[in-house]
Amino acid sequence: MLSEDMLRHIAEVYIEFRKEKNLSCPTFQQLMADYKEMSSFGILNLSINKYRGKELVYHIYLGDEKDKVAILSKSFSLFRSADVIDKKIYGWANRQLHWFDMKKLKLFGYLRYDWGGYNIQNDDVRNISIFKKKFGGTETNVYEGTIYRTTKAKLLRRIIEFRRSFNAK
Repeated sequence: MLSEDMLRHIAEVYIEFRKEKNLSCPTFQQLMADYKEMSSFGILNLSINKYRGKELVYHIYLGDEKDKVAILSKSFSLFRSADVIDKKIYGWANRQLHWFDMKKLKLFGYLRYDWGGYNIQNDDVRNISIFKKKFGGTETNVYEGTIYRTTKAKLLRRIIEFRRSFNAK
């Protein structure tokens, strides 16, 4: 289980990453609650790549022990204000960390490493998808979602969507 200090540090860095990219940010409290819950079940795994003592790239993934699947949840870094040479170092650090993650997960008996999405048609993620494809492996379609069947569940979904839209503003 990750320490409270480490969870706090990761939450702070992730929020800063979202701000750098002008993306909506979950609150610190939301992230901490999520991280603590996942960590308490032992399914939150963290890897960090450092260069000269500086943390460059972070990967958070969920591990399904039963099915031996590791699912990349978040991959982030703080380099948007760096110069071109530094950006290349961050890119190499990210590739290396993915490689180390896959080797470590294989060592622990994981059979599949889920990159968390692939879409060559979407301009926003095309380069990331090409990067993922270069690692090789077998593409697998995975579908996830929540189906709200009862009236009560459908009402709950609307409340959740309303809260999310309100918090995003």
